[in-house]
Formats: sequence, C-alpha cells, structure tokens
Amino acid sequence: MRRNAKPLNSENKRLSIVIPTLGGPRLSSTLSCIFSSSINVYEVILCIPNSFAQGAQLISRHNVKVLRTSKEGQVAQRSQGFRYASGEIVLQLDDDISFDTNCLRQALDGISQLGPGNVLGPLYYDDKTGNVSESETSLNFGIRNFYLTYIGRLPSGRRKFGSFSPLTSSLGISLKYLNSPLQEVMWLPGGFVIGYRSDLILDDFYPFPGKAYCEDLIHSTKRAKKGVRHFVSSSLKVVTSVEESANRVRDLRSYLRRFDVRFKVLRRRLQVARLLDARVSLIILYFTIEFTLLLINTIVRLRK
Repeated sequence: MRRNAKPLNSENKRLSIVIPTLGGPRLSSTLSCIFSSSINVYEVILCIPNSFAQGAQLISRHNVKVLRTSKEGQVAQRSQGFRYASGEIVLQLDDDISFDTNCLRQALDGISQLGPGNVLGPLYYDDKTGNVSESETSLNFGIRNFYLTYIGRLPSGRRKFGSFSPLTSSLGISLKYLNSPLQEVMWLPGGFVIGYRSDLILDDFYPFPGKAYCEDLIHSTKRAKKGVRHFVSSSLKVVTSVEESANRVRDLRSYLRRFDVRFKVLRRRLQVARLLDARVSLIILYFTIEFTLLLINTIVRLRK
C-alpha cells in the first residue's frame, strides 16, 4: 500500500514518542495510555521548557526521558524532541490525547506498510460526545461551500475533506465521505502523527508567540515540499477535547467568546498566508463572511 517505496515489516522497529508539554493535568492520562499499550515503546520524550521544570517530576520510568528545552512553544519544544529521538519511527503526540491498547500497534503497522516518505494520522473523537470531530458532514453548506470551492480553491465535492488552502480554513476528514479505510489528505492535525525519523521537519518553523494556531498547516506544507504524503486511517481512533464549533454557538456570550478566538486565528492566518505566499485580501474577505454568518446565526437562535 505504500506509495513511494517497498512496504516494511513493523516487527522490531523502535518507536519514539515525542510529547511537547507544560505538564498539564491530562498528561498523566496520555502517559497511562502509552504504558498500557500492547507494544513496548522504545522511548517517550517529554519536551518541557526550563521555565516549567516542575513538570519533569511527573513520571519515573526507564523509557521516559525528560528533555528540558531552551524555548517554550509547541513547535520549538517538539523540534528539539525530534532531534533527540533515536527510534526509526517517531510519533508526535499532544499531551491531551487518549487511545486504546491496540492503537499504537495499529499505527506502527500502518506506517510500516506505507514506508518512508509518508505520515499517518487517526480519526479524532470528541471526549464529550463520543462522536468523530468533523469540520463538516454535508457537501451542501451554502455560501461557505461556494467560497471554499471557487475562491478558496479547495477541491470540489467530497475531495475537499482533508484539504486546505492558505486562502481559507482547512477541512478535516468527514467519516461520512471517507472513500477508503486509508485516505490520502493534504494535511494532518498535529495531535497524533506517525512517520519515519528520516521524514521529520527538524527546524523551529513557527516564529510567532502564543498558541500555535495553524502550525499543523505549515508543518504539513513543509512535509509535502519534501515529497512526504499524508494519510488518515479510519481504523486509528484517538480521543481528545474538541472546542465548540464556531457555527454552533448557543448565545451572544458564546458568540463573543468564539469571535475572540476566531479573531486570533485570523491574525495568525494572515501571518501564515505571508509564509505561504497567499493573497491576504481574500483571507480577510473569507473571515468577514464567516463572522457575519456567525452573528446572523446567533441572532436567529436568540429569537427562538
């Protein structure tokens, strides 16, 4: 099934797991999932900035290595962890991801079948609802669909799922429109991505302070420029906390809260657009449409 090279056997492959963290409350749950796995993980690298040194006291196991990083920031911490990792296969993992005992084995088998030059990601399930986290479940979502296809230059129809454009937002995989158990996509969310060490992006490519909005799009773009292909496996399932969709706010207070988040995302996307040589004016147009539709939707809900 591999796309660029001969499939490889997963037996006896060393798996390194790199987790950038500040030692948050959900880290222990993520580590418990790793320790309960049906395979032996070669090393778990906790990338903790020096300013959060207390987080290093959370776990004491032979295969857990605490890497004190010189910089704080998800991408900076993770890139230092990548350089430190010595396993042939490397899994980048967020510190709030949970999974069952067979997930790591399935991920290791999956990437071994694909071979070098590919990365693999899972379906994300909402820890509150138990449902798959999906950007959209319908191909017919009006003005936004028109913009995404004809201005944002995303693929049409079901091919738009798992795609992104620097001009617009990205779309995740929709379970309803999966074409096969192994779906090629343009990008992968950064919470759980497994691939070969030889395909890692080692530089600290995110120059902006604060929360790393859109970093997974930049990361996927940099991998693609190296010739690395991105796949989602429907048999890989992880659980995480999913933010409420901006299109499903319940009241004006919720709208204002989401507006603040979306405005921060807009600022970051404008910066990302410059990195990817996109047209900033079209991004502003897209977010203006989104904010307006979100406000109209909120007002309609309040009148009911």
